Amino acid sequence: MLKELNDILSCPVIIYTSFKQTDVGNMNNCTTIDKFKFDMQELLKSGYTSMSLRQIHECRNSHALWPNKAFCLIFKGGYIDNYTLAFPVIKELNIHVDIFVSTDLVGVNEYPEVSNFTPHFGWDQAQEMCDSRLVNIFALWHPFDECKPNKEQVIEGKVIQIINKISGNDARLAFFYDKFDYESLDILHKLRISINLINYLNITLNNIQAGCVPTICINYNSNIFDIIDNYKATCTSLLEREESLLPDKSLHDINWNNNNFETLVLPIEKHPLVRNYLRHAFPLSVLATGRKDKAEYFVLNEYIDIIFRPWYHWFDYDNHLYDSWDCICCRRISRDIIEENRIDVIAYIINGLKIGYYSDLWLDTFYIPGKPGYNSMHLTHCLLVYGYDKDNDVLNTLTYTNSGMYEQLDVHPNDIIRACSNNYFQYINMLKRNDNSQVEYNISILKRKLYNYINSIYSYEGNTKYNKINNDQLCNFKACEAFSEYIESTAKKENKIYSVALYGFSEHKKYMAWRLKFICSHENIDCNEVDLFVDYANIKCDFLINACVKFNMKNSASLLSKIVNTINDLVVKEKSAITSLLNLFGI
Repeated sequence: MLKELNDILSCPVIIYTSFKQTDVGNMNNCTTIDKFKFDMQELLKSGYTSMSLRQIHECRNSHALWPNKAFCLIFKGGYIDNYTLAFPVIKELNIHVDIFVSTDLVGVNEYPEVSNFTPHFGWDQAQEMCDSRLVNIFALWHPFDECKPNKEQVIEGKVIQIINKISGNDARLAFFYDKFDYESLDILHKLRISINLINYLNITLNNIQAGCVPTICINYNSNIFDIIDNYKATCTSLLEREESLLPDKSLHDINWNNNNFETLVLPIEKHPLVRNYLRHAFPLSVLATGRKDKAEYFVLNEYIDIIFRPWYHWFDYDNHLYDSWDCICCRRISRDIIEENRIDVIAYIINGLKIGYYSDLWLDTFYIPGKPGYNSMHLTHCLLVYGYDKDNDVLNTLTYTNSGMYEQLDVHPNDIIRACSNNYFQYINMLKRNDNSQVEYNISILKRKLYNYINSIYSYEGNTKYNKINNDQLCNFKACEAFSEYIESTAKKENKIYSVALYGFSEHKKYMAWRLKFICSHENIDCNEVDLFVDYANIKCDFLINACVKFNMKNSASLLSKIVNTINDLVVKEKSAITSLLNLFGI
């Protein structure tokens, strides 16, 4: 916790909203421009350094030293007085400010539904401020947004609007949501937004480690130094209190009693067809324990569509979470229900095994030996429990381990209990096969899906991951065409290749080759282009994974060139194979 607390105390983030010439009238969320200027002058006189959110982000995520005394200035709302009154002060004192706006209200001067509505500055004024190099413009969540469907599309639309309207502005760095919940945080992470601003009273170790930055609002009558002192004292108190409540690894009162349970191990497939993300690997590890052809048909039919978000380093199959799959039965129990009802987590898991349920646990891997972050970082991640070994008193699980492999990890029940004892623990999702579901080989469906894939046609209805608002994301074949350029540009810029994205690409090509060969065999078709693609993919997909590891170690330009060329060749050969196969079907 020491680093997290130091990062917070090193640079308080202070918020002003609106400014007035005088203190006449309602001063709620307002201050006079003279008071604001006085506050800033006093901070500078006392040796404080003005920092931007970008600088805070770099200090938090590197070994860069914090200034001796620093502050970060935030304007929340995007009101016209930010430009007319405060911006001249910003330029005069040469300090930085990050302004968060509701994009729906930029340039709006009146709003009939709101009494005493304060006008907002426009896009031209926003551009002028950003051109000064003293201002960045970001988006915020407005109460008006609560009634809008699809939170991800709303947030993404706001960010893209700022990107399109203002040049030279780092709009994806931060967002002002002022809340912390796992759904919203997941959305921000998917959109590659690094910072979520929240009220300092809501801080936890969890949200700080997840990229949240606490803020404090400045009142009109408050002393700026008193505000900063209160901010630091409260943050220290909240985090120290939370640390005192975290389970201690050396606790002696955790004593799992295994007398009431016998060894029970459910069948499991440790090498599922798809495993680039655990949300694929877990249900497919379970599904493959039934009819092999059913599991294959499911991957054959469903793992075609691709979503590519370069700015998130995300190349992944477009499948909904497995709790929506007909072939998988699920029931979830959340942390609050477990705590409220004092449910014995281990007994719940083992009793689930007795009736055929596997347990997908999202818990604090700080307490799980063999997981990344063990004894070093509190992090929410998952295990799939498929058995209990009484002789060794361990739960048999599958997960990604320290080795980077999807493999078995045996965990003592006491470690599971510890990992489920704080707010990094989210839920237990119990799952098993639904043997009554129908998953069949259907060439008509496959032909349609392959045609849509090769033509980058996408069905948007009911989809939670792809939307028309984001111009920076790609689907299906267009995603594959753009992938080599992404790999090359990111590797040259960051001296690394994001292995998860490359693994996703390689896995997709491998199973596309398998799918085309399967169709040819099943339909008794000879297609030379398919054979060529299959032979090439079987060799080159493994090459890409190994080459990625080597590049991230050596940063070889010649190796990068081979990787890029291989990706391009795979894409060309895949298109030729699918096109030729569809032509044989008269499509």
